[in-house]
Amino acid sequence: MKISKAQKAKNNQSIIDSFVKLSAGKKFKEVSMKAIAKEASLSDAAIYNYFPSKEELVIGYFYNRIQLAINDTKNSEDFNDLTFSERIQWLLETYLERVNDEKGVLEQTVNQLVEQPISIAKTGLGEAKKIFVEFVTQELEAAVVRGEFSEPPFMSFLSELVWDMYLGLLHYWLKDDSEQSLNTTHLLELSLELLLELLKGEVFSKVYKISHFLFREHLLSKLLSFGAPVAK
Repeated sequence: MKISKAQKAKNNQSIIDSFVKLSAGKKFKEVSMKAIAKEASLSDAAIYNYFPSKEELVIGYFYNRIQLAINDTKNSEDFNDLTFSERIQWLLETYLERVNDEKGVLEQTVNQLVEQPISIAKTGLGEAKKIFVEFVTQELEAAVVRGEFSEPPFMSFLSELVWDMYLGLLHYWLKDDSEQSLNTTHLLELSLELLLELLKGEVFSKVYKISHFLFREHLLSKLLSFGAPVAK
């Protein structure tokens, strides 16, 4: 029987939430796909229509939590009143709040992604990065329109830099034993302050101009000279 997109999305979410619930305090290998399917009220076979393997389910969880944090951020009443750096901070803090009770599961997820880079590369991990980078790029573009700073070159590179910052922050947070993870909050604020200073100071634009000048006036001219006719 064919099911609707809404029901598929509901089942997908139910599988991930069941995975998190059953994995609490356990190792991934101790939780079977059969048990997850039962918790999600699905048949043993049906779960594989959503996640062909437990590895895919691990990545599905990683993607899901980022997607939910992005949705929560965009739907916030105060979102439109925030600056670029405030929006990024809101997203990352929303994400950490959402996964705060899932720290053990998330740590295993991160370790799984690090330990199996080849097999992971064949899965949908890139989709998690894609939606994150798209969000940051959109907010960068919106900030330029608002006049917060001039349009920087290599917009996608900057967005990926924020992704790397997120991953670094996540690793730090998982080991942070300070009260209410205040050290992580402070690290996030310092990181965003640095990024904003780079953007407002147009450091990226100036580096790009220097690189372009050196390439045009020196490297490119040398390459062209190899094909130039020899003067008689």
